[in-house]
Amino acid sequence: MEEAAKRLNEAGAEVIDVKLPDEFAGLSDAREIVNDRERAMAMADEWHRHRDRISERLRKIIQRGLDAPPDDYAAAVRLAERCRAGLDAAFGAADVLLAPCVRGEAPEGLSRALTNSSA
Repeated sequence: MEEAAKRLNEAGAEVIDVKLPDEFAGLSDAREIVNDRERAMAMADEWHRHRDRISERLRKIIQRGLDAPPDDYAAAVRLAERCRAGLDAAFGAADVLLAPCVRGEAPEGLSRALTNSSA
């Protein structure tokens, strides 16, 4: 990230840090609630007919989605909508957003992604 910002700056781009409004801090939790709930809905047939063929990690995600209170899901969706509506104000006249897609460095190899048990 730092190297990309440096190169952009050297090429004549104005690079600034933007602090998002405090409300945006809840987006990570909201994303998890929405993702789990919508994955559970999308995989309902597999859940009911082939649960034994679903990986343990995915079963946990689906179960979290099924267990999520509807009010929590609705609140997460509303937060995402409010934050999305506030993006223009948050980023002003910026033409480009330079941001990492994930925290930290990518792990080595594909095997780690397949065996990660953080879910």
